[in-house]
Amino acid sequence: MRKTLSAARDFLFLLVIVICCLCVIQISNKQAPSLFGYRVLRVISISMRPTIGKGDCILIKNVDHEQLKVGDIITFYSDNPQIQGYFNTHRIHEIRYDEKLQEVVYITKGDNNTNSDSWEVRKDQIVGKYIKTVIGGRILSKGISFLMKRWNYFLFIIVPLLGCVISCIVQLIMEFRRTFIENQLQGKGDRDEEIHKS
Repeated sequence: MRKTLSAARDFLFLLVIVICCLCVIQISNKQAPSLFGYRVLRVISISMRPTIGKGDCILIKNVDHEQLKVGDIITFYSDNPQIQGYFNTHRIHEIRYDEKLQEVVYITKGDNNTNSDSWEVRKDQIVGKYIKTVIGGRILSKGISFLMKRWNYFLFIIVPLLGCVISCIVQLIMEFRRTFIENQLQGKGDRDEEIHKS
């Protein structure tokens, strides 16, 4: 029973390490980490006030485009040159078929903005649908801002993660070595017993 619990604990620990490594890889590629289709994002503008405030953290989920409707809040890559390459989270103001692109496009608008966005959103630009604002998100947002600084990220994420990985590898090697020695001793004991019998 104890060995089973120990193996389960080691497996969970290894799973957490793998998930953390995947998150680190995604962050290093300037992507928001995704876990089971969910992402937590930090809002840095006031365009969605009062629904979403600056400094809030929001939860978004991967969504089937067919399910989207007017009024939904979506996160997408915008063609706006001022924020190109970053996420934008606005409400769908209109859905229409673009003859030139031969596909459905989404017209978005921030709740705090007077006009709709000038750049249409294509299906392939949509990252996910807004689910809710995360409780305690402002504290989380400050933490994310802190970790966005290169040295803080290295000291508080990379170094502990490397320590955990090294520790896990050392434990696996020690467990393998212990099992190997036990098997060797057991094999030697069996041989001595056979010699004694003969």
